[in-house]
Amino acid sequence: MTTLMVALLFLVLLIQPVPTETPALPHIANDAVAQGPLTCRGCAFSLDLVAWNGTGAPGSVLVGTFRIANTGETEDAYHLSATSDDPAWQATLDKDDTGTIPPGSGFFAEEDNETTFSLAVLVPPGAPALASTTVTVTATSRDMPEDREGRTKSETVTATARRIIAWALDCSEETEVSRGREADITFTAHNRGNDKNTATVEHVGSLNITTVDLPRFELAAGASDTQNGTIGASLRLEEGYHVSDWRLVDDRGIERATCDVGLVVNPVEQRPDGKESASPALLPVLLFVFTALAGVRRREA
Repeated sequence: MTTLMVALLFLVLLIQPVPTETPALPHIANDAVAQGPLTCRGCAFSLDLVAWNGTGAPGSVLVGTFRIANTGETEDAYHLSATSDDPAWQATLDKDDTGTIPPGSGFFAEEDNETTFSLAVLVPPGAPALASTTVTVTATSRDMPEDREGRTKSETVTATARRIIAWALDCSEETEVSRGREADITFTAHNRGNDKNTATVEHVGSLNITTVDLPRFELAAGASDTQNGTIGASLRLEEGYHVSDWRLVDDRGIERATCDVGLVVNPVEQRPDGKESASPALLPVLLFVFTALAGVRRREA
């Protein structure tokens, strides 16, 4: 009896009609697909500074390198921008978009999941010493929703103008002087650097001249000044044409500029006995001595 009941139950199951409708799948909203929460699930990236040459002379270009890596589980692309706090310091990137970068993690991870780009910052030609600005580099994900935390990342660098010490020196082309006498030479110094600086004129070489009074210049950046220096020609200096060399030395003893002056050396006046006459500078002294001696002799008489 039991066997008969089992057989009848099995027969009923065989003749049961098969359902023709397919069960409904779970509904996925169209707007959710458009916003990309499924395609951007696990999106992530990093932005890092690789190298930065942050100091340069006015007029030079500072260059830095950045690396952006897709550390998420789906491909993405990134918009790039650079802004300077001071518009005079022009900041530019070699690209404004990375293009699509494959994921660096997950099932579809690839090794080539990063790229680099360069930043260039122009130091203004007239920038004073140690002037600086801050430049911000920003990367923004293309596929992350706008309200997603981490959609934008930034790195900042500081650009600084180097202190430049540079001088130029101009001299009189030619000066005439007699042996045993003095003459003036005109010096014009130009501060070509970007900071206030001080320098002094010095004579170079073994020419038989004495430096009675030489100028010292203290100039602001970009300034110039003209001063006279006084020299004395030794009696041992041969008559004729000579070239005297001069240099401009800063307070650390470093030579910054040079110039040369032609010296036309004239002979001293000759006395009837053929001997050189005394320098006019000595005449008042000799006259004083002669007068004093004459007074002593009159008192003794």
